[in-house]
Amino acid sequence: MDEKRVVDYFVIAGLDSNALVPIEEFVSRDGAISPQQLTAPTSLPPITDITVIIRSQGETVPSGFTCIELTPNGFTADLNHGSIRSPNIFLCYRRGTDKPPLVDIGVLYESKERVMSDSEVVHTTPNGRQANVNNSGSSKTFLTFRRARDLYPCNQLVVTDICVILANKGETPPHAFCLINKTLNKGLYGSDVFVCYKKSMNRPPLLRYEPTILDRFPLDDYDCYSLPLSVPLFCIPMGATVECWPKSCLQPRPLFSKFVLTSDSASKVYGAAITFYEAYAEKKLTENQKIQLGYETEEDSDNKTLNVIKSICILSRWPFFDTFERLLYFLYKTLLSSTVTPLQIPIERYISHFVLDIPFPSIQRPKILVQLGSASDETVLLSQPLEDMPLPLSGASFTEFLRTLGPENCMIVLLLALAEQKILLHSLRPDVLTGVAEAITSLIFPFHWQCPYIPLCPLGLCDVLNAPLPFIVGVDSRYFDMYEPPTDIVCVDLDTNSIYISEQKRNLNVKVLPKRPARILKSNLEKVFERLVNPQYKINGTAYNSVTKARLSTSPFIPEIIKAKKFERQIDLEIQEAFLRFMASILKGFRSYLLPITRAPTVGATDPSSLFDFQGFLKSRDKTHQRFYHYLMRTQMFTRFIEERSFVSDKDNSLAFFDECLDKVEAFGDADSAGNIRMLETDEASKSDRTVFIPAPEPSSTSDSFTYHRFGPLNAVYFHKHPVICKKHTPNGDYPDSESLSRSFYNFAISESPVARRTKQEMRSAQRVARRHAEFPLTWAKCLVSYCYSLWFIHLPAYVKATQITLPKDKPLRIAYEVLLRMQSLNLHPPDELCYRILMLLCGVYSQPTLAVKVLFQMKRNGVTPNAITYGYYNKAVLESKWPSGESKLWTKLRNVILGVNEFRKCGQLHHSKMKNNQSFSNSTETFSEDKESSETRQKRDTTQSDAGYSSTNTPSDTAEQSQNQGRRLSKCVPVKMRKSNDLRIRAGNIVRSSSSSLFSLDDYNSSAGLLMTTQTSMEDSVFSSADSDFSSRKRHRSAEQSNQPIPVEVQQRNINDLPSPKPYMRSYSFGNDVRIIKNLKEGPLRALKQELERQHQMVPEEVDEKSDDIATKVTNSRSTTTKATLDTCVEEPERNGDLSDPESAVKNVNEVNTPCKETNVIQNSRIESIE
Repeated sequence: MDEKRVVDYFVIAGLDSNALVPIEEFVSRDGAISPQQLTAPTSLPPITDITVIIRSQGETVPSGFTCIELTPNGFTADLNHGSIRSPNIFLCYRRGTDKPPLVDIGVLYESKERVMSDSEVVHTTPNGRQANVNNSGSSKTFLTFRRARDLYPCNQLVVTDICVILANKGETPPHAFCLINKTLNKGLYGSDVFVCYKKSMNRPPLLRYEPTILDRFPLDDYDCYSLPLSVPLFCIPMGATVECWPKSCLQPRPLFSKFVLTSDSASKVYGAAITFYEAYAEKKLTENQKIQLGYETEEDSDNKTLNVIKSICILSRWPFFDTFERLLYFLYKTLLSSTVTPLQIPIERYISHFVLDIPFPSIQRPKILVQLGSASDETVLLSQPLEDMPLPLSGASFTEFLRTLGPENCMIVLLLALAEQKILLHSLRPDVLTGVAEAITSLIFPFHWQCPYIPLCPLGLCDVLNAPLPFIVGVDSRYFDMYEPPTDIVCVDLDTNSIYISEQKRNLNVKVLPKRPARILKSNLEKVFERLVNPQYKINGTAYNSVTKARLSTSPFIPEIIKAKKFERQIDLEIQEAFLRFMASILKGFRSYLLPITRAPTVGATDPSSLFDFQGFLKSRDKTHQRFYHYLMRTQMFTRFIEERSFVSDKDNSLAFFDECLDKVEAFGDADSAGNIRMLETDEASKSDRTVFIPAPEPSSTSDSFTYHRFGPLNAVYFHKHPVICKKHTPNGDYPDSESLSRSFYNFAISESPVARRTKQEMRSAQRVARRHAEFPLTWAKCLVSYCYSLWFIHLPAYVKATQITLPKDKPLRIAYEVLLRMQSLNLHPPDELCYRILMLLCGVYSQPTLAVKVLFQMKRNGVTPNAITYGYYNKAVLESKWPSGESKLWTKLRNVILGVNEFRKCGQLHHSKMKNNQSFSNSTETFSEDKESSETRQKRDTTQSDAGYSSTNTPSDTAEQSQNQGRRLSKCVPVKMRKSNDLRIRAGNIVRSSSSSLFSLDDYNSSAGLLMTTQTSMEDSVFSSADSDFSSRKRHRSAEQSNQPIPVEVQQRNINDLPSPKPYMRSYSFGNDVRIIKNLKEGPLRALKQELERQHQMVPEEVDEKSDDIATKVTNSRSTTTKATLDTCVEEPERNGDLSDPESAVKNVNEVNTPCKETNVIQNSRIESIE
């Protein structure tokens, strides 16, 4: 993308004497019109006089006059047609060149109106009778006319034809005829008689050729788009002419025109041009050309002059037509004045200054005031275009559209455009054609015209009128002097406010439009039209209208001009809003009939019939409007609208804005206040009057002066090649040109992560919601929570990109989906659509179509209707992403079978371990029963009490011997490696919730001996719990003849530095008798075993049970639960562990899953065997 420039190209177009191509050859060579269809241009002289004759009283047609005998449909052209006892009056006219021609004709009601100062009244007939054409005696009616001045310029609009029509007979004015909307018969009886006249340019003898480019600036094309070669055709649409004028004729004023081109990238290029005449050298004419022009003798050379047409043009991608008009007129006037007063600044310097030095308006500088010359009126004002508006940018003049056609005709033209008819606009004002054509294509929003579109069609391209497809074409009204248009087109005359529809299309009228929306539209247009016709706004005491606007265009810069432009912009917005409300009303509810793609796409998935329920939408409309919707739904632009609405396009922002308009219309329904809905809003920045002043170019230091006799050729020496503003040094010290600056500015490093932004309309909606929720604390809190979720999702693309290496590609998206469900559970109102949009966008980027479908269903379940942007991202995700194939599903089944077999194998190993546990516990129980019986016998003879303190206990020798046997049995146990268990737990990634108390506290001994003395709670508790399980490593005080020896159970000792600080203090254990000692010794290994199993299987602590069967049952249940959870995980999400298309990868992943389980089984088996 290139930088924004006010002006892109400056072009001089005209006639190249070295390459003359007659326009007839050009049209028949490049067009579809054959020479037989090309009629000779009318060469009749203009009308110079009119009169009336009373035939019933014997008057005849005067000499040199022509009487109008019949109407266009063959009726008698009696001005008192149908009257009873009224004379027969006929209208006569005379052509000639002996006097100035007529420029206007009118009708005067003598008792009600007064005559204008420059008008003449036809009071009498040629025989001296009163020329009253009214059939009633109550008042008199006369014809009037205006005549051109004596020294009138050539090419002035003059009256070239007159006709009479009978409106009650169904007659309408012919093409390009202006109707005088005053009936001549005002009596009770008689027909409605109207006079019509046609105006055209007074064309002298001329030669017509194909125009070409004579010069240009800049000399090289831009990278973004090249200068179109067809520009000369649009600058001079009627062809480059050489004309022969009388010497007494004045030079006509330059004629301003506007046109629109389409570049190779399908973007619009706006052109503004003025055409004028320059002297043409006689030596450039051949003898044949002189004969055609009537320039043969020396007398002709003394009384006539030769002139050639030329045009200067500006091309831009921005429709600054008012600014371009003032600039072009300034250049033309400066060139003419150079013949009287030489210029200090060359004309080339002015051109390059405006092309290169004028900055584009922005938010920081919304208005640019440019001083062109030294005079106070030589200024132009640039205003920032309404880029914040969601509607497409155009060069439309909505005020001119409504002022020219009126409310009802505007609605008819809208219907013709919605039905895609062949529309031909014609006018003698070329600047009006483009503004009205642009307005028509803008008012059908959200549709975009898909057929040929030429607002100002050159004569060389008029073959498009024979195309067998719809079009919108604008031509000069002089086209009808040379061509006969096809009969199937609709002609809209902008000069006479007339629409000509063929008999086959008479059913296309306002009644076809839906009644209620059409009634609201007409009411709004009539209100605005009343303000245009009878304006309340005044400038210096004068009402603001088209005449005032034309006068202000050449006046010096004053504050009233800014106010006038604001007034006209406000009128434009009101007209746009009225039509936008109408379009939203007729398309209300269409989103319910969009058909999203919810499965793997097949052939025809993108067909319009697969994207939209046409029949369902048609059935939902009122039966009385079925014909209108039949017309609408058969058009190309409706089909294109459905496609653009269903997929990502460059019009997503504008379509999202239209969705908001639909929401507003659907919210109001058929309420009476629906006509007052505000659709368009502008930023406060656009209302700013902050202005930047750009001075005129300064003269060079030399004292050179410049004089010009014609425009071109331009001297490239006087152009400056680099813009004065915004210059930067390049690394080599040179100054870059504007193109390199633009590339460096717009081609900055853009993040590769996808980012979805809010549209400006969504920002405004969010601000309104925030202001409404801020009124109450509860709603404001929910609003802040909603913003928190929105911020999280806005940064989601960066998170997904950052975790691509460490996590599976779908893991972050599934996390985001869970967050989305959590957000929905909070019932935030209104839910933020941006969260859904970003997730759908990422589903398309990372190829997750099934997740995108889930998100869409969640949107609908939560009552959120996706707008154009979100819906486009969704369909893009499901259409372009790779869906799981049938082969992939088969590999998934194979992998699940392998995982299931592996789980069954692990269950078999667990059962084998359970059997060994049961056998070990059974042996331990039998030994414990025998010891218990022996201890009860000895307890009867034992009379010695155990000291509660640190003293030793005296026991008999058999007791000591039994204790030694017990110690020998325990000494065979394999040391319990606690660190391996911890490593296994860490490797498995288990998170165990800590308890407030230890699993085996000292309270389990039911004794006051050995109590823990500490000031810590939870942390020391865990430390002493492990000390409890390792009590066999402590020293016990026995009888005096025995030495203190630790119990031979090897437990990995903790480092003293690992204990928490401060260090806890423990009392020595002292038991009351041997029975308690033996009992504790037997329970010790069982406690250690249970603690180890619980650590491995993450069991919640239970009370110590002395029955081994209960312990084994709990271990089995824990392993079964873990196995089931693992199997469920493999079934639900099989694609997380490797590539499904590679069976070797699947088997490898199964082995990796089995590794922790195998290590666990080895540790358990070794632990149980050591205890046995």
